[in-house]
Amino acid sequence: MRILIVGKELDTPAMREAVRRAGVEAIFMGSRSARACRNIAGYPPVSALILGADHGDHTSLAGSLLLQSAKLIVPVSGENIAAGISTLPQELAARLSLYFAYSGQENLYHGLRLVRDMAEHRDPGEVPPPKPMPLDAIYTFDGRFYSTLADYLAANPESGRPLIGILSYRSRWADGDLALEASLVRHLEKLGIGAVPAFSEGSADPSVGALKFEEVLDRFFCLDGKCAVDGLINFQFFGAKAGEGKSMFAVAAEQFKKLDVPVFHPPTLSGKTEEEWQRDPRPYRAELSTHFIIPELQGMIESVHIACADSQRQRKPVESRVERLCARIRKWVDLRHKENREKRVALFLHNAPCSGVEATLGQATDLDGFESTVQILRALQAQGYTVREIPKTGEELQAIIRDRRAHSDFRWTAAEAVSYTHLTLPTT
Repeated sequence: MRILIVGKELDTPAMREAVRRAGVEAIFMGSRSARACRNIAGYPPVSALILGADHGDHTSLAGSLLLQSAKLIVPVSGENIAAGISTLPQELAARLSLYFAYSGQENLYHGLRLVRDMAEHRDPGEVPPPKPMPLDAIYTFDGRFYSTLADYLAANPESGRPLIGILSYRSRWADGDLALEASLVRHLEKLGIGAVPAFSEGSADPSVGALKFEEVLDRFFCLDGKCAVDGLINFQFFGAKAGEGKSMFAVAAEQFKKLDVPVFHPPTLSGKTEEEWQRDPRPYRAELSTHFIIPELQGMIESVHIACADSQRQRKPVESRVERLCARIRKWVDLRHKENREKRVALFLHNAPCSGVEATLGQATDLDGFESTVQILRALQAQGYTVREIPKTGEELQAIIRDRRAHSDFRWTAAEAVSYTHLTLPTT
């Protein structure tokens, strides 16, 4: 028999192995593609539909023509359950959905067995109930789970070491795809940093108890409402949801701002092996927005490539790159604990060296770049940064830069005509 499994969150190595064990044929399709379907004539007939969702897709499949392709429909994602898209009694649909929501090899296998036997009108016999597995948790690599950071630290004392949170999708844990997280933990520990690895569904689902993104941040990386880690490595793309007239980018940025620690989003290539990555001069050209633009719009930094794909479509860490990222994270941790007076800050003003030079110094459309710089210098000084001889006005700063020719210039300028910038910070 043939089953159509909708939703990229369900297209995992664990699910494909369960399909093999259950002896069924499966067609996998993304939920966005399923919703856009306008003609089912070109699809092979199926006996059952299992309705999940793609990462970040929170719209049900109500109205999709694919719903006409099978007599047995099993909803898994919260949106499809809430929309009542099912051909089963509510209680049975809820039970079946838990096999796939909890995941894990045995749950997936028994869920597919039930779907197979119901579609073929066979008696499934004795089938174990869904085995509860955490939807959101701090975890250890030896199989322990913790529901809060306090519980984790009580069982795994860190002795005052700096801590870095690592947040992954639950599907990575369910598939045993944790080699990258394990590599990060090893390299961080070599640098004297403890790690708090956690996973979550990536989308809130009250029907099964999946946490909201802000709840995940609070439970796993905060103590008494205050952030207790020195940084967060976040592998999730769309955890925060739009709301109250704000985009998901603005909401994510606000939530990260509350943490008040650096949030890192190192990209990984899911479609290329390490050898293919090394040969390709532009390996991310098809995923530029996903891995670089979208994370930056949410306030995440450090786009250091750290993993490729192995033969099983799981992530394979590039150890030298993981080491490089962790070294940079160590510097962010050190910077976080430095006194402001010991930090060195550079402020860059715009100028176009090949177009008017002096006329474009500090150019900022509809803004006073020089006056803004003076205000920033005063704010830095008020916050304890070592800043001396702040100009009284933006005009004075502009005159200092021009007099000292402290700007880029494509024209020939004698070395003696250039003097050190007027505003200096200590080098020790």
